[in-house]
Amino acid sequence: MRVFLRRLILILILQAVSSSCQALTLPEALDTAEQHPSLKLHGLNIIARELETVDASAKGPSSLDISTENFGGKSGFDELETTIEFSVPLQNARIVRAKKALAQAQVGLSHLEKGATRWLIMSQVSRAFHRALVLTSLVDEARENIENAQKLLDAAKIMHESGSVAEQEVFKAELVLQHSQLEQQTLQGELEDAKAELTTAMGLETIEDFEVVGSITTELEIPDFATLRGIIASSHPDLALRENEKTRNTARLNLLRAESQPSWSLVAGAKHARETGSNDFIIGISAEVPGSRATRGERAALKKDAERIELEKTNRLRELSLSLQSELQRFRRLQSQTARLRDQIVPGAMQLFELALAGYQLGKTDQIVVLQAQKEYLSQKQSYLQKLDELYQSAAAIENLTGFQRRSAVSVSK
Repeated sequence: MRVFLRRLILILILQAVSSSCQALTLPEALDTAEQHPSLKLHGLNIIARELETVDASAKGPSSLDISTENFGGKSGFDELETTIEFSVPLQNARIVRAKKALAQAQVGLSHLEKGATRWLIMSQVSRAFHRALVLTSLVDEARENIENAQKLLDAAKIMHESGSVAEQEVFKAELVLQHSQLEQQTLQGELEDAKAELTTAMGLETIEDFEVVGSITTELEIPDFATLRGIIASSHPDLALRENEKTRNTARLNLLRAESQPSWSLVAGAKHARETGSNDFIIGISAEVPGSRATRGERAALKKDAERIELEKTNRLRELSLSLQSELQRFRRLQSQTARLRDQIVPGAMQLFELALAGYQLGKTDQIVVLQAQKEYLSQKQSYLQKLDELYQSAAAIENLTGFQRRSAVSVSK
C-alpha cells in the first residue's frame, strides 16, 4: 500500500509540472544519441588505430656490435684488436606496403565497430521513443475515459435526485470513474518508465524532464523488400565486418609473403689493432634469410579462412533476408488491422457509446446499456492503440535489420 501511495504521489507531482516539460522530437532524440558515450569511446579507439598506421612505415631497429679479440696469454693486451660495427636495416617496400594495408584495415575495423554500435543505438532510441509516444496517447485516452465516466456519474446523480433511477446506479457510475482514474495512473507510471528507457538509450547520464512529441499514424512509409534487402547487402554491420575480416586476412597474407623474403641491412664499422696502431674501416651488407616452412601453415590457413568468411557472409545475408521478409509481412498485416480499427471499428463503437449516453441522459436508455457501450468503446480503442504499438515495434525491428530510419513521427487519429 505504501509503495502504491508513493507512486501515486510521484505521478501527481509529474502531472503538476508536466506543463514545464521540455518537448523532445524523434530527430532531436536521434541527434542526442549521436553523442552517446559508447560512440565517443569508439572514436578514441579509431584515433589510436590511426596513430598505429604511422608506425607501419617505421624502419626496423638498428644495432651496434662491439667485439674484442687476441688478448690474454703471454702477450697480454699487446695484440688486442677491437671491432665496432653499426648495422642499419634497409627498408623492404613490400613489407612496408603490407604493414600499411594491415594497419589501414584495422582502422577500417574500428570504424565498422563504431558504425555497428551506432546502428544498434539508433534502433533502440527509435523503438523507445515510439513506445513512449504510444503510451502518451494511451494516457490521453485514459483522461478522455475519465471525462466520459464523469459525465455518466453526473447524469446518474441528476436522475437519482429526480427519482428516475435508484441510488445503486450512482454507485456503479462512481466505480467506473474510480477504475478509469486508476487506469490513467497506471499508464502514467508506464509512460515514465518508457521515458527512462529512452533516456538510457540516448546515453544521457541523468533522467531529464521531457515530453515526447510527435504524431502516430498507420501510414508509415517503409520501402519494399528488394530495396531493404539491397540496404542490408551493402551496409549491414555483420556483413561489413566479415568483408573487413577478408581484407585484414589478405593484408596478413601479403605481409607473410613479404617477410618470407630475405631482409637486408647495411653494415659499417671500424677495426683497431693495438699492436700496429692501424685503423681499418669496414663496410658491407648482411642478409637474414627466414625459413620458408615457418609461415607455410599460417598462409594456408589464411587462404582457407577467406573461403570460410565468404560462406559465413552468404549464410548471414540469407538469415537477414528471411528475417526481413517475415517482419515485413507482419508489418503489412498490422498496418491493415490498425487501419481497419481506426477507420471502422473504433468510430462505430464511439458512436454507439455516445448514443447510449445521450439516451441515458434523456431517461430513454438503461444504465447497463451505457456501461456495455462504454466498455466496448474502451476495449476497441485500447485494441487500436495496442496495435499501433505493435506496428511501431515492428517498424523498429525492420530498422534494426536494415538501418533504415524514419526521422519523423506523425498524431493519433482521435
